[in-house]
Amino acid sequence: MTSNYSIYSELIKTFLGRKSNGIASLYRMKISSLHIRAHLLRSILRITKDGIVDGSDSQYSRRIQGSDSKGGCVRQRENSEKVFTLQKRFTFEAAHFLPNHDGKCRRLHGHSWVGWIEVAGDHLQASGPQRGMLVDYGDISSVLRKIVDPYLDHHCLNETLNIPDPTSEAVAMWIYQSLAESDLPVTAVTIEETCTSSCTYRPHGTSDVI
Repeated sequence: MTSNYSIYSELIKTFLGRKSNGIASLYRMKISSLHIRAHLLRSILRITKDGIVDGSDSQYSRRIQGSDSKGGCVRQRENSEKVFTLQKRFTFEAAHFLPNHDGKCRRLHGHSWVGWIEVAGDHLQASGPQRGMLVDYGDISSVLRKIVDPYLDHHCLNETLNIPDPTSEAVAMWIYQSLAESDLPVTAVTIEETCTSSCTYRPHGTSDVI
């Protein structure tokens, strides 16, 4: 007769490969003992609820929990991912130059810049004029105007941002840090310097190594 551990191991492999068929696979297997079947069913339900394997097969435990190349555990993505993500587009005309560049960008020139602000969160407004919203798009625009008009639009970014090399990376980071002082739950800033080139500044990844 097949051992309890072998049945358990095979079930875990089947469940991880086809989650939707995991419980059905339990009944397709030749398990004569009702006690064993009940034990395995509880194991599946525990996996579904907790996202972990409470068993001795460490390979498949790591597959669910995650691990980095150095053996450290990776936090569950559910701790860092947000349910709702909003993006707001804005534009500005600005000049800049990169004094250390070895090409034509060394000279003063301009772009029609396009920016995207990303905000994220888990909870919608429960009452009031913004009921059902994470953040009102109008509020995002109001905050953006406070930095676009005085610092970005029709300015030389080398001067107004006080950045010696205002690359798209540096501009995206500057905008993010400026918006961080507001109440907006900003998670990322994307800057399109040209129609074919863009940069996203996102200071925190979706998972951390602990």
